[in-house]
Amino acid sequence: MVDKTRVRRMGARGYELGPACLVLSLGPEPGLAPAKIMRLVRKKGSRW
Repeated sequence: MVDKTRVRRMGARGYELGPACLVLSLGPEPGLAPAKIMRLVRKKGSRW
């Protein structure tokens, strides 16, 4: 389950949740830097 409040705090306009992925639609000024997101996703053994 994704918390809509958290998604909005990150600067996302919306999200889609599938069985194996989460897609965020980011606004013009997201609360997370794209480079930081990529580091989280690429880290070996990451839950992201």
